[in-house]
Amino acid sequence: PGFDALRPLLESFERLPAAQLPRDLRADLRDYQTRAVGWLGFLREAGLGALLADDMGLGKTVQILSFLHSQGALGESPVLVVCPASVVPVWQAEVERFFRGTPVRVLSRKDPFEPESKALWISSYTQLRRNKHLLHDIEFSFAVLDEAQSIKNPDAKVTQACLAIRSTHRIALTGTPLENRPLDLWTLFRFLMPGFLGTRRHFEDQTKRNPGFLETLRKQIAPFILRRTKSAVAKELPPKVEINYTCALTPVQRRYYTALTTGAESEFKGEMADILREKRMHLFGLLTRLRQVCCDPSLLPGHNDHYTHSGKLLSLINRLDEALSNGSKIVVFSQFVEFLKRARAVSLSEFPDIPQLELTGSTLDRMQPVKEFNETKGPAIFFISLRAGGTGLNLQAADYVFLLDPWWNPAVEDQAIDRVHRIGQQNRVIVYRLVTKGT
Repeated sequence: PGFDALRPLLESFERLPAAQLPRDLRADLRDYQTRAVGWLGFLREAGLGALLADDMGLGKTVQILSFLHSQGALGESPVLVVCPASVVPVWQAEVERFFRGTPVRVLSRKDPFEPESKALWISSYTQLRRNKHLLHDIEFSFAVLDEAQSIKNPDAKVTQACLAIRSTHRIALTGTPLENRPLDLWTLFRFLMPGFLGTRRHFEDQTKRNPGFLETLRKQIAPFILRRTKSAVAKELPPKVEINYTCALTPVQRRYYTALTTGAESEFKGEMADILREKRMHLFGLLTRLRQVCCDPSLLPGHNDHYTHSGKLLSLINRLDEALSNGSKIVVFSQFVEFLKRARAVSLSEFPDIPQLELTGSTLDRMQPVKEFNETKGPAIFFISLRAGGTGLNLQAADYVFLLDPWWNPAVEDQAIDRVHRIGQQNRVIVYRLVTKGT
């Protein structure tokens, strides 16, 4: 139905209209972000879907929230955002930061969809699949799929749940729109604009038999995909972008965290000076255990949990997937050597073809992995302990830095970042600080 509305827009088309941003918008958008809001508005006016495929770290979340705000949708009509469970707290944090006062509800067994609610609903893909039966009772003004590559398998139950969403307008976000095969794109556009790319059988036949099909496909979908890389908007970015990336506690982490804190409030009640004098080692021991739980329950003595019980490892793998697909080199810091080893082991299992190096206090030749990392062509990951790699290294080949856990002294973090962001760095550096919500 949207294509008829598009005809008069195209007949008089000269350029995308300027985005009409509300005066009360608290987000300070860069020019490329403002252009995205205008592009989204243009497609929405025509009743067409949109795929925002910017590089990681360019602010896809705030662009979408600003667009929804400009459309008068936030708090005025039901809006749905579907994302991986590890990304739910990121959306919550961004709403609180820029659009405080917006009613937000997170879909769960205890908080199911309510047809009359005008909240911004945030759901993990898993929760949406479990609550698919509720979707026929509610219609959203906007439905947004974040990390939309999650529906690349057209036969998966989670894909069927997303296709069952009833909404006036649909948007997909992903830094990796084509992960493995052209069918990934067909599935995305089946969500955005059903029927636009024909039937699955016809699409797969064309992919196999028509040598010029992929070029035709590229032209066909180009108006509905907006992709900017860091290099494309480099002049608008500061040399270093620092992002506090909020991670959620998994149920296992929350159980351990609660067990550790139970009774601590009464035990350490009183003047801090007295506590530090009388129970200093006990207090710092407790704080260390709490920090370990927030990283990975397996860091606790006697524990060996699966990595999916760590909210930070889930978030890290999610972010690495997107950055590596763009050919980036990445440095990952942590104070806990065992956590780095866990992160590297998980990363090796998820990305077996990517060079992955390690530098800790036990590394005998510090310069060898640094040399290998800098000289590697294409993407690579370097896992470094803060103590071993905070100083004396040149890692200018990297353009992403992940700090998996905060250090007691922020200056140590800054020194680690400066191993990458230093004189001679040709890339814009994006720094992610992983912090755990509610701790």
